Amino acid sequence: MTHFSLFYTLFISALQDLGMHAEGVISAFCVFLRPLYDAEVIFIPTQLSKNDNTVEVEGVITETLPNTQFRVDLDTGQEIIGHLSGKMRVHRIRVMPGDRVRVAMSAYDLTKGRIILRLQ
Repeated sequence: MTHFSLFYTLFISALQDLGMHAEGVISAFCVFLRPLYDAEVIFIPTQLSKNDNTVEVEGVITETLPNTQFRVDLDTGQEIIGHLSGKMRVHRIRVMPGDRVRVAMSAYDLTKGRIILRLQ
């Protein structure tokens, strides 16, 4: 067994143990392999949400964009664009640059996310 196939099996089994379905696991593995050429790790989930195809990660808001969108610098070093969730809009929770937030990202598109919680 080569190093790549051993790594692949360990990675897939670890994500399936977290409860992610096969489609999300494969796309997460592809996104994980992309930065290996630059020796950076992009995909490290902190937890999986109730919807199995969403991954929740934490980060810091770096810039405010129009239409309640924000540029978020994740703890993994990746920079994404996140928008406020509906509950945060309804309750008018303000989010400013420098705030720590929890972002829910789809396993299919790890460049965008939904800001679901402002952390203390």
